[in-house]
Parts: sequence; C-alpha cells; structure tokens
Amino acid sequence: MDTIEKINFLSDALLSSTNITTFHFRPDFSLIRSNSAWENHLCNFFRFNCAGVIQFSKLTTDTMPVLLIDSLYLYWMIQPYKLDGEEVFLVLGPVFETAISQVSFKRQMNDLKMSVSSQSSFTKMTKTIPILPTQQLFHYGAMFHYAIFNRTISYGNISVIGTGQPADLNTDLPDLDKFDIPLSHGSQLYEKLLLKNVREGNINYTHNSTDITSIQNHSIGILCPGDPLRQAKDSIIVYTTLVTRAAVDGGLSVESAYSLSDYYIQNIELADSVNSVYELGLDMYDTFVRFVHQIRYLFRYSRTIQYVIEIIRKHIWEEIDITGLANEVGYNAYYMTKLFKKETGMSMKEFIVNEKIEIAKTLLETTSLDINKISDSLAFHLPSYFSTVFKKVTGYTPMEYRRISQRPKTL
Repeated sequence: MDTIEKINFLSDALLSSTNITTFHFRPDFSLIRSNSAWENHLCNFFRFNCAGVIQFSKLTTDTMPVLLIDSLYLYWMIQPYKLDGEEVFLVLGPVFETAISQVSFKRQMNDLKMSVSSQSSFTKMTKTIPILPTQQLFHYGAMFHYAIFNRTISYGNISVIGTGQPADLNTDLPDLDKFDIPLSHGSQLYEKLLLKNVREGNINYTHNSTDITSIQNHSIGILCPGDPLRQAKDSIIVYTTLVTRAAVDGGLSVESAYSLSDYYIQNIELADSVNSVYELGLDMYDTFVRFVHQIRYLFRYSRTIQYVIEIIRKHIWEEIDITGLANEVGYNAYYMTKLFKKETGMSMKEFIVNEKIEIAKTLLETTSLDINKISDSLAFHLPSYFSTVFKKVTGYTPMEYRRISQRPKTL
C-alpha cells in the first residue's frame, strides 16, 4: 500500500467512524480533493478565514502537523506532505472541542460579517461537525503523520496556531506516549506533574523532552458548554487556583500568591480570544514556577549547586553520570560531590534517586503502568533494583505503594 492509498484508507475510516472530513490543498489553496459533503462551503471558509495565518513556506520546511483554531472555534489539523513531487497539505476537520450554542456561533459569524446565506448554511452544517477532545485530534494528526512519513511523533511535536495570533500551547512534561498511558489516566498524571513543577520551583520544566499539548486537555472538564471563550476562561481560572495553592505549598507567601492569582484572573476575564486566555495561562504558570524557584533556591544554595540541580532535573528520565555532570559544570567529580553534600545534606546519588522515586510515586498513583516499564522509563538498570531502592526510600514496595495510594479514601 503506497502513501496515497494509506491516506485515502485512513480518511475513509475516519469519516465513517467519527464524521471527520479531510481536504487536500495546494500551496495556493486550490482544492485537490475532499470527502466532505460540505466541500464548497468549508473550502471557501478555510481559504477566507485560515489562509492568512498559514505560512505554507514554513509548513513545507517543517513536516510536523499544525493545529489551527479559527475564529469560529473550529479546529483543523494540517499536515504538509509531497504528492507526486508537489508540495501539498492535508487538512483534517473541522471539529469542535466542546459543544457550542447556536447563539454563540451566530455571534461569531456576525463578528466575521458573514452573509445571511452563508450563516444559514453554516448553521445547518454545525449539526454535522463532530465534537472531539483536542487530545484525540492530536492523536489522529500523529496517525496520519506516521502513515505519510513512517515516523512516530508525540503530541509535543504538534504546534498550535490561531487566526488571531500564533500561540505556542506546548508546556513540556515527560513524553508519556512511549509509556502507553491510557487517556483516562493522562489528565490526573499531567496535573500532578504540572503542580509538582510549581511546588518545587522547577524552572527546567520546559526542557524536559516532553509533551503536553494544551492546558485545556488535561486540567478541567466542560464547565460552560456552548461558549468556547467562557469555557477557556473558566478552565484557566480553575487552573490558576490549583497553581496558586501549589505555589503556597512550595514556599511562596499566601499574600504574594493570591495577589498574583488575582492579577492573572482579572486579565483572563478581560481577554477577548481563546488564544489570549491560554497564553495568559502559560505565562501565569511560568511566573509562579519562577517565583517559587527564587524562594526555594536563590538564597538557599550557591549558583553552582542550583545549576547542578537544574541539570539533574533536566535529565531525570535518563541515566545520569556524575562524572559527566561534573565536567559539564566545570569541576572534578570529587570536589562537586563534596560541595553538593555540604550544601544539600545528601549525596548527589541520593538526590538523583529521590528525584526519580518522586516521579515513580506519581506514576504509581495515577496510572496502571507496569512496574517494569516505570523502572525502565526512569533508567534503572533492573526492575529488582528499582523495587529495592523504592522500598528503601518510601518503606513500601512499588506494588504496595500503588495499592495503598489508589485505595478509595473514606470520609
């Protein structure tokens, strides 16, 4: 089966199972083919409303998919590729991320100054547009990318843009795709790891070979069906509350934390687009992490030890060589390990192990991952060694800890 046959097969399968349609465009946005019953309406809308923000020259040099959110809050997944030597791009969609009311949709169409006939057609068409979690659309984008390039990607490779302004909604966390974590567990795990970064002031969270694609996928459910902007605001406000509490746990004063929270919530309420709301959410998260980092480390450890800790957390999913780490910092291993223990009260090996065990605890609490896979993902040589170390640190074997942590809590 060649590439085109794979694309056509997946397109037909996606249409029959989810009602998601596909389009193939040339760089000038002329249509090559589509399987949509609303082909003309959607093509014209896509050209008019979306073409201006898609830099095709950039898409063709970077073959990674792009998620586009347009002014009607329709979501489109775009994948550049070559067809018979010609640069083209595949578009999946549109889909809604949440149910949208006709009143809200009509207001958006009025803002775009759509004609009465176009509004009438689009109102009918909305009944056929599927509602799909963004994470699932990312999954389909990765699936088509594999069919075209025979290359597996994670959700973090997919960028997000909006018709208002580009928005990088990628907040990095460990690449959990390789661990085969079910989607039902992803939300709780992502939330725990996000808040763990805040409590620890981990300023390297954006460098952790990771992928979390957008805050709205992993934090809050549907709070305001029918109004995507209100839904976005409510989600990020709730998310801000969680981050604020985590920052207080991390050592930020209650007054400072809640003053900062009030500042961001007020600005979120003033935002006039979904992209603006999520950009504020990302800025809020980064600010809290950096404030906690200053409280916990700036005056507690020397700059050298701060840097060592940053490197350890950056590479925590890998096997960390202390000699190599010392070389990166510019010291010999003996001097650095002695300085590290003097300032932190523990050896570097103990610190690295404790950091890995903290992540293992989170995975055991929030997923059903096999113990061996957790051990392997954290670069322990043998599952038996991982279990021994885990029990030494926590007092429980990994299985015992999972059973206790997942036991229903009684009031």
